[in-house]
Amino acid sequence: MEFTPKRDIAKQFVNLVFEGAIEKAFANYTAPEFIHHTVECKKGKTALIAYLKECSLEKEKIKHQFLRLIEQNDLVMAHIRICNTVSKEEYVAVFIFRFKEHLINEYWEVKQNLPKTLLNEDGVF
Repeated sequence: MEFTPKRDIAKQFVNLVFEGAIEKAFANYTAPEFIHHTVECKKGKTALIAYLKECSLEKEKIKHQFLRLIEQNDLVMAHIRICNTVSKEEYVAVFIFRFKEHLINEYWEVKQNLPKTLLNEDGVF
């Protein structure tokens, strides 16, 4: 069996979700006892899948770019730039995945909308 780094599994999962292949992402990469901490949605894998499907209805307008993928022990952190190509709204997201036996077992997300004008010249990226 070929070894796949957890950061590559997390990246594949995120890419599938942004492509709208949400059920495939969850079927291939999450553990049966998967839990999430997404505040906009109810508890449970089924609720998160439904929430993400609703969010993906306009997937052709949303583009994402991985800025950083960091793997440490059973955790992976993905720092991602997300842009709505129609409204030009942008936000930065940090997704944290905890793995168990190379499957995503737990998930957190932190998002920040970007204001039109940034006071810090260093920016957020």
